[in-house]
Amino acid sequence: MNMTLIPLLWETAKILNDAASMEEALSGILEKTVRILNCEEAAVWLLNIKDSRVYIAAHVGKEDVSGSSVDLDQNIIGKVLRFGIPELIPDCSQDLRFAAIKETGQLTTRNLLCVPLKSQYECIGCLNLLNKAEGFTQDDVEDSLLLSSLIATGLNERGFSVVPAETKKTLVSLRNVTKGSLVKDISLNIYEKELLAITGEDGCGKETLMRLIGGLDVPDQGKIVSAGKEIAVLSEEELELYRRDFAGYILGESKLLDHLTVRDNIRFVSALSLDPINTDKAMNLVGLNGLGKKYPDQLTPGQRQLTAVARAFAKHPVLVIAEEPVGQLRAEEARPVLMAIRQAMEATGATVILVTHNLEIAKIADRIIKMRDGQIFSVRANHFPAAPEDLVW
Repeated sequence: MNMTLIPLLWETAKILNDAASMEEALSGILEKTVRILNCEEAAVWLLNIKDSRVYIAAHVGKEDVSGSSVDLDQNIIGKVLRFGIPELIPDCSQDLRFAAIKETGQLTTRNLLCVPLKSQYECIGCLNLLNKAEGFTQDDVEDSLLLSSLIATGLNERGFSVVPAETKKTLVSLRNVTKGSLVKDISLNIYEKELLAITGEDGCGKETLMRLIGGLDVPDQGKIVSAGKEIAVLSEEELELYRRDFAGYILGESKLLDHLTVRDNIRFVSALSLDPINTDKAMNLVGLNGLGKKYPDQLTPGQRQLTAVARAFAKHPVLVIAEEPVGQLRAEEARPVLMAIRQAMEATGATVILVTHNLEIAKIADRIIKMRDGQIFSVRANHFPAAPEDLVW
């Protein structure tokens, strides 16, 4: 056994024991695997016996492959799962199964290791590792089988089964988007009516990415297509209309106008929209009933932030970008704000991008993206989002 595997097995056992959900556990295990085994990407695929397809349950890597699936009789994933035999490809450029990809110039997989996830009774999926810096060896096969066995045991003990992704319509599509050194070659789909959390440390590029999606800046390279329009080619007047009619914003500081009441603060912004929500309805959505005549300095910090939420949704936007919307609040004040965002989103049908460095807050999202050094580091579907009132930090 490679001695570097011992800490990985130990960390895997600990994560399986401590994680609140199996989805969270798988994501955490893959993050450790990529770091310790020095490979670029890792994924867990699970079989759904109802449709004989293999779905990606967790993935770490710069591409958004959430929702991907293959037929049980397709490609390397299906072969490994069906026959329960590991597959090692030390040089994908010499493998005929990658020839078609190579011809189109899209080959990103240099080497590959895929091992089965075997429970006590059957093969339930596979662990797929890509692009190890020094290449995979036969020792890596044996080590990965130990890791996959531990993962399979955890899956069985928790009774976890894959949830096939719903077919959703893409609202915003990013392809190979680069902006200076802050955003590097990002490809991502943002879907209608989803709450997407984007996390990462300060300086990881998440704020720059939001400026690009919100039409406040344009990429140096790549394309952003939002509601059928490519943002980079819009005129300044068209960008202004995009920001006015398409997007709403919630910032960490409410930025209310002190000389206006709560109702007038909301109405001041919603009046710019072609299809605004009634001001009283917007206030009711977030629980501001009876506070319409108060001024900002008469409100608690939580109430001021609720006003900012109502103001963003009162425009009736298609997309709401919430950047650290509760970053300045204590937990007891933050939970009602997060509840209001979720309620307003469901009532209006908007898509919400929640930007936060707080991983606990990200648990309320339908998908969670982690950024690192200007790139996507991991994407995981969160089929059972936490209720805001249950969050603890």
